[in-house]
Amino acid sequence: MSGPGSKVCVICGQDCSGKPRIKDAYGHYACKACVEAKEGHAHHAAPAEPEPAADDGFGLGDFYEEPQTMEAPVATMMCPGCGSPVEAEAVVCTRCGINVKTGKKSPEIRAATAGAGAKAAAAVGGAVAAPVFWTIGGLAGGLIGAGVWAAVAAFLHVELGWIAWGVGVLAGIGVMMGAKGNGGVMAGLWAAGIALVCVAAEKFGAIAILMHQAGFDDMTRADYERFAMMGVADEVIDQFENVDGRELAWPEGLTYDEAEWPDEYPPEVVEETHTRWDALARSEQDQRVHDVKDAFGEYKATVAKGAFVDDLNFFDVLWGFFAVASAFKIASGGTDET
Repeated sequence: MSGPGSKVCVICGQDCSGKPRIKDAYGHYACKACVEAKEGHAHHAAPAEPEPAADDGFGLGDFYEEPQTMEAPVATMMCPGCGSPVEAEAVVCTRCGINVKTGKKSPEIRAATAGAGAKAAAAVGGAVAAPVFWTIGGLAGGLIGAGVWAAVAAFLHVELGWIAWGVGVLAGIGVMMGAKGNGGVMAGLWAAGIALVCVAAEKFGAIAILMHQAGFDDMTRADYERFAMMGVADEVIDQFENVDGRELAWPEGLTYDEAEWPDEYPPEVVEETHTRWDALARSEQDQRVHDVKDAFGEYKATVAKGAFVDDLNFFDVLWGFFAVASAFKIASGGTDET
């Protein structure tokens, strides 16, 4: 053992007082030759998994770190079916199921793929076709009910609002049949919409029937021409009374507004009216007849609209609500969810 003040090499254990030496930050000494020999050994030693060396104060332990190994890359190729990368040793592509060696699918995989495709197509087709069947069934039922309602209006000359409830019931049954009993909320809403449309259409239909019976649709060319000549008669009367100052003799008890053309008009007015009408060109006569026809069409639409709105009452709204609610309830299946 060396005494105090000695300078012992930590590598070879010999006194290095009289030799070239190196001192680290901790006061340890080492022969310069030993340090250079150790560094040279570290640089040229084979990487055969040496034991990690403790730090000797000169940072030489780093030469003994365990070498890192890299894994060899896995060879891959492209799948001939879908183009996805697969291992070179693989037989079946995990993405499309094709045999990468033969380029064909096994019968089992083809059957499974075809079955899945058929199920998907059936599901999509069913979702698209369902509203079509709902509409056909709902319209069939709703229009049958509307036809009954219209027949009552035509033959009894009365409109019974409670029949609208039956229209909704039949519309709901029609949608339920179209849905084959598996309607749900969407089928219920579909039936409610169809019921509302059928009830509104029947309401207009009943009004149209009543107006037809009143003669609105029986107008002919002669009728329109008669009203056109009445327009000419008005011009004649205005000239006779307000321009010429003539006093016209109307049948006893009748006035201008009450008299029927031409039988109850003054003879001189009838004669002058025919003269002026005959003097018009054919195109002018046709134009006047066409104007009268358009005026009657607008009047008919106004009357129909007014009848629909004015005739609407609390019970019409009530029966309409029952129709829509019944259609929804029946078509949806009446489950707790609905």
